[in-house]
Amino acid sequence: MKKIVFLLFCIVTFFSCKTPHSKNGQNCCVEASLKSQFVQLNGNEFQLNDTAFFPLMINYVLNWRVVNDTFVLSPHRYYEDKRIAGLQTAAEINERFRAHFEYIREMGFNTIRLCFDRTSGENFYEADGKKIFVKENYAEILRALDTVVRIARENDLKLMLLIKEPVENADLEFFTEKLLQHFCAEPTIFTYDFINEPLYFDKNGKRSKEDVVAIVAGWRAMMTRLAPHQLFTIGFAEPLEVFRWDAQLLDVDFVSFHTYHPLRALNEIYWYSTYIDKPFMIGETALPADNDTVPYEYQRQFLKKSYEFARDCGAIGYGWWEFQEAHGYGWSNFKETCCGDFNVRHTALLNTRDSVVTAKNKYIIYGTPKPAVAEIAYFSDYQPKTKQRPVNYYNMLGYSNFVIHGSVIDGTTEKPVAGAVIRGWNKEWNVGVNTFSDEQGNFTLFSNDKLVHFKISAPGMNAVNFTNKSLEYSATKFAYTHIDSVPNRLLEYQNISYMPFLDTVANTVFVFNPDLFSKAQFETSIAPVYLKPIAIKSVK
Repeated sequence: MKKIVFLLFCIVTFFSCKTPHSKNGQNCCVEASLKSQFVQLNGNEFQLNDTAFFPLMINYVLNWRVVNDTFVLSPHRYYEDKRIAGLQTAAEINERFRAHFEYIREMGFNTIRLCFDRTSGENFYEADGKKIFVKENYAEILRALDTVVRIARENDLKLMLLIKEPVENADLEFFTEKLLQHFCAEPTIFTYDFINEPLYFDKNGKRSKEDVVAIVAGWRAMMTRLAPHQLFTIGFAEPLEVFRWDAQLLDVDFVSFHTYHPLRALNEIYWYSTYIDKPFMIGETALPADNDTVPYEYQRQFLKKSYEFARDCGAIGYGWWEFQEAHGYGWSNFKETCCGDFNVRHTALLNTRDSVVTAKNKYIIYGTPKPAVAEIAYFSDYQPKTKQRPVNYYNMLGYSNFVIHGSVIDGTTEKPVAGAVIRGWNKEWNVGVNTFSDEQGNFTLFSNDKLVHFKISAPGMNAVNFTNKSLEYSATKFAYTHIDSVPNRLLEYQNISYMPFLDTVANTVFVFNPDLFSKAQFETSIAPVYLKPIAIKSVK
């Protein structure tokens, strides 16, 4: 009798483990009893072990090292103020991972976004001057990643794995398939992030929305075939990506987006939550603070308010950039030219001053937490409120020289289009500004320079472009200069501080004076813009 019962158990286990997703006879075999250990989506929430799971995520950058002629993964070489670069053995490096991951868990995070995409070439990673090719060296790469995943599992951390985007690159497609196959039964990896900020890092800036839909459909097929128990997302940069990487049309499990500037962050959270009909989480956000130029108190307020507002808007996860200040990045000229050295250096929650000791295993971490970390302990107590549109939603950066009035109409139904993104550039294309249409399809596009080039689109709809448009402006009651002498014409958002817009009484991040966002010296209008729905079935 016992033999019969055992045989039946084996048969049930065998068939519960089989799935229809396979390639070349290789199935992703996961026993039914283990499937609840994978994070899954249930409606508008993540679930783990059949209970609600809210990823509190910290971004963590990986580097490659060569140790005794072996490629090993390492924490970012500038974490702990360059001490990582001085570690000599794989064992020492792995102990640093254990120290960091243990401390991340003790800070209150339950998820890490592993930035596994850093490289100086498309088909390879770079380690101490040597190249690790994703095709020829894939087995070595996966063995090294195994170690990091195991250490995360030991610390009860889930992972979002940011990979090098497999777009029009056969070697990266090959590597991605090997990666998904290798980790398909690993519940520690809860989701893959297939591309970081395509607005900036998609090398082909001329793709149509239909082209992008086809690319992402290929990724979905890859996930279904090779990693059916894990989730899949894209790290969107901002609403401007609606012009090509339209989240409404893309077959991702959920939307993960990145937002930073205090004048923009709440507005972008509001837009995504209102006009993209998919579950969403914050993948990256932060306010740089060094307690000199920017007080730590402002960073604490930013973390608290951005988390609470995200919850008000229905976010199902929240992520911060990044673990520790890394003075001497060097990995991205874009980051330094776009965001400034101060922003790159000081967004992290751990500085490089003094040291702290982990509670469990007494690891010494060279650096101390900024005050914002203390807020994380209270996150679970927050009860979401009804979301409120921010006061600067239609003029996020407080431009005050020019305003263009217009409207966006659905060319099929003749109804107004709410949530359209309107982008304008000056004659030289070196300053761009944007806004959104309201519930009646109307918009007000504020700027500091005259705009002559435009692009308009909305979720699920086509994009319209027109250039060199001549507009005649008239003075408003707020005019105080000649139209050719307006100030700050070339002021771009990276150089616009949020501090002058703060309410002088509250003096609190995100509490802005509404009177500073509704005035312009000169105004004009343009004819209605007509959009049409794209004939691709929207997913979810």
